[in-house]
Amino acid sequence: MVAIYARQSVFKEDSLSIETQIDKCKLHVEEGETFKVYQDAGYSGKNTSRPSFETMLLDIERGLIDKVISYKLDRFTRSTVDFVNTMEVFDKYNVEFISATEGLNNRDKMGKAMLSIIVVFAQLERSNIIDRVRSTYYQRATQEFYLGGPAPFGFIKEKYSINGKKTSYLVADENVIGIVQEMFRKYAYDETVTLGKLKKWLASCNIVTGRGLPWTSASMSRILRNPVYVRADADIYTYLHDVKRATVNNDIKEFTGIYGCYTYAPGSGSDSETRKDKFAHMDRLNVTIAPHEGVIDSDTWLRCQYRLDCNRVFKGAGKGSYTWLSGIMKCGYCGYAMTVSRSCLKNGTNRAKSTK
Repeated sequence: MVAIYARQSVFKEDSLSIETQIDKCKLHVEEGETFKVYQDAGYSGKNTSRPSFETMLLDIERGLIDKVISYKLDRFTRSTVDFVNTMEVFDKYNVEFISATEGLNNRDKMGKAMLSIIVVFAQLERSNIIDRVRSTYYQRATQEFYLGGPAPFGFIKEKYSINGKKTSYLVADENVIGIVQEMFRKYAYDETVTLGKLKKWLASCNIVTGRGLPWTSASMSRILRNPVYVRADADIYTYLHDVKRATVNNDIKEFTGIYGCYTYAPGSGSDSETRKDKFAHMDRLNVTIAPHEGVIDSDTWLRCQYRLDCNRVFKGAGKGSYTWLSGIMKCGYCGYAMTVSRSCLKNGTNRAKSTK
């Protein structure tokens, strides 16, 4: 039996429709041959985790298929590793592979070599497509488009359009926005209120996170750090741009003290540390003035930032390899924990020896 395989990725501009692919492949089915169509719509060619593709491989292992036809090699796979592994399966079960429009098959060494070269370029093209999509995605953020995901705690999303293009717009949720404002007020103006006490207060009021979970110090810190809540003015610009070294997409004159800010971290998809708490790495963030009004005044928001900055904890405090003061002794000026530099310790030891 002949297997016709067709795939159309989520990036539909890079391929013909599945129906057209199947019609092209049927032209290569010889008279008397029976065929079965395997198709995966909306799946990337980056790997072989595709329902119909996996079913086809199972049918090959069962001895049901002796030939596979695909419209183009990049419809079959865009991964060099997957191509090599799949060809090993085809060779094991004596299955012929035909790329219909490229006129290539795996029956001879030259055909295999050409297929390997083509799949390398297919993988490169996939990377280029991803880069173009990502570039467009982040370009939308600089134009006040909401980049998706759940609304921050205290907000709800409403449909909105910019220049005829659909997006979302954040609106304060009157049921919970007062809780957010009280969190900021308590932490900014009452020095006896720690994140721990704030967590107890929220628990005593039976208030949970937007996901219905109990609050943690980390989840409260993300709320207090997020510029989405602040009515961003020139002081906020200075803090984000000059102090935190964030990339700010707007000029300082656009920080009018009315609107909140969107933040995003380009290229952090594989960086688990940045994804976990992006506000701990503001130097990796891009900041854009958002179309929604902020709910926290600039002074209150900044007071919270300075307290949180001073609360940075050195991991393994009191357990340093070179001194037990690591993470305990703090700078009286900025409040940051002081650490020991290994190179400085080594230099100091050398100087001590030379003194002797």
